[in-house]
Amino acid sequence: MRDVHAVLGTLPPTAALATINAPQPLVFSGRRNPEPYLILASGELGLLQHEWPGGLEGYVDQLLAGDPALLAIGPGPDLDVITGLVASRYARAGAGPGFDWYVARDEGHRLLRDVRRSNLRALELARQQR
Repeated sequence: MRDVHAVLGTLPPTAALATINAPQPLVFSGRRNPEPYLILASGELGLLQHEWPGGLEGYVDQLLAGDPALLAIGPGPDLDVITGLVASRYARAGAGPGFDWYVARDEGHRLLRDVRRSNLRALELARQQR
């Protein structure tokens, strides 16, 4: 929870957030995902590839259509395909508990730096309090 609040604190309150296989930021912030598919279990990427208009690329394009400043991607089977699809638009900014943070490249280096710093500080505070 501390990491989510710290990272989201680097963004304006109106900045959009999207997640794939990472419901934690949504739960802890009270925000909604642009897409209803929060968790992709084994086999669902194949289903999206064959059933979603435009396949996985179409799914990612629709998820990111609102240009979210921040993206959280959790672990899962074959999610490296998803991270590959977002790599041109998003830079990895750190790791939360059970997911990775990504910042939109068009947001600039300052936000990327701020997210990385707040993520590291929050994780360090959590370690110290154990």
